[in-house]
Amino acid sequence: MYVWGHSLGTGIATKAVRFLTEQRKEYPKALFLESPFNNIFDAAMLHPFSKIFGLLWWFDDLFLDAMHTYGIYLQNDVHILHIELPVLIMHAEDDHVIPIELGLKLYDASKTRPKSFPPVIFHKFSKERGFQHKYIYSAQELPNILGNFLKGIN
Repeated sequence: MYVWGHSLGTGIATKAVRFLTEQRKEYPKALFLESPFNNIFDAAMLHPFSKIFGLLWWFDDLFLDAMHTYGIYLQNDVHILHIELPVLIMHAEDDHVIPIELGLKLYDASKTRPKSFPPVIFHKFSKERGFQHKYIYSAQELPNILGNFLKGIN
């Protein structure tokens, strides 16, 4: 079994995989993160809607404080430190929803995992490709990227 998370789903995927691996029962062989963020708070602050609504005095109270109140943290940068699996992060340079900088922050956080853990690989798609936030699936080389990653972990 493999787990694939995209965008907001990467927050759920990393938390679920961390839970599964910490239970030490059956768990996935690898984690794939497409257009991920480091944590939901950074993602919210850089989201296109935040550029508009973030200027309003009530934005933090309504949105960010509410996430704290209801325990919505989605801290990929924390969970990835506890995931003892190979991880492939894929991000497009022209992603306007979750900027590639947040994917790179997640990748940088992963570098502090124990040396005994399998690798975290970051694959960047150039902005000239036009994949933006949701078109990485259309990359002709995607099957080769996934195949090479899987060969490297088996």
